[in-house]
Amino acid sequence: MDRLEAFDENAFTQNFDQIEDLRDAVLGAGLDARQYSLGRIGGKLSFAATEKMQISSGRIIGKVSLRGSLSETDWTIGACLKTSYGSRHWGGEIETGTVGVFQPGGDHDAIYVKDSEYIGVNLSMDALENAARLQDLTLDPDVLTTGKSLYSLSPSTVKTIRQALKQSELALRTGPALVVAGELFVRCWVSHFGRAPEGVVGTWKQSGHQRIFKRARDYIEDHMHEPISVDELASAAMTSRRTLFRAFLGTAGVSPYDYVQQTRLNRVRQDLLTDPESPQSIALLAHQWGLDQPGRFSKMYRDMYDELPSTTRAYAMERLKSA
Repeated sequence: MDRLEAFDENAFTQNFDQIEDLRDAVLGAGLDARQYSLGRIGGKLSFAATEKMQISSGRIIGKVSLRGSLSETDWTIGACLKTSYGSRHWGGEIETGTVGVFQPGGDHDAIYVKDSEYIGVNLSMDALENAARLQDLTLDPDVLTTGKSLYSLSPSTVKTIRQALKQSELALRTGPALVVAGELFVRCWVSHFGRAPEGVVGTWKQSGHQRIFKRARDYIEDHMHEPISVDELASAAMTSRRTLFRAFLGTAGVSPYDYVQQTRLNRVRQDLLTDPESPQSIALLAHQWGLDQPGRFSKMYRDMYDELPSTTRAYAMERLKSA
């Protein structure tokens, strides 16, 4: 990841071209980032921090999944500012303008496709309540549960926030304009939810297909080293083969087989990057993750990441030596 230019010591923007760079799509989160599209992904990430809040925004080009807690101590509010059909949060479809809230330690579980843009702000409940008081509004923390909002931001509000983010890129030398965009988003969020109870974030309820996908995904994670058949997966998800395929296509956008293979490729890549000095051969590493055909594995890996696994290991070694 290459830092383009710093606003100051607390704000900067940078390009990325590796899936691992998205572990900090929200600064410091350490997310589980996995790639599910062929070729290199890319995009830009921007961050800023004040005494009251931390702002993260970005553009992601490629299909990726991001899972994990955004903050163990602060609340996180976020919005999808641009996306395409197939992007999901907590298994549910999202669109441009979708808003989410995360309690401290709340689980982020998203899939982004094609060209997506987002903004997220980490702040304390005191800071949220102060922002509400400035607009003569109140917030009830008891009803702010981790999940997707019942209502989306209006197109005009999304446009205003995107314009503010664009100005933050153009104003690198004049100060952390990203903070202005973050404060604008907080004001919009507070006015969006700090009204009558029906305007607050509601608890997201999984549909049948989303529950099936989650059960199947958990089984895959627990049995990654073993052969996984469609029948075993359907049994673990307590459904039929046909419904299993519908659940995966509707929730992840791929077949169960493709999802398993892509997840295994992500595991191999993670191992290559985290332990490049391991004497273990790449073929044996792939075998341990259930990828037993070396020639096919290399082609799949190259198609996914636009490089050979040996190139990934060499890159990790160089990075380790220069650290």
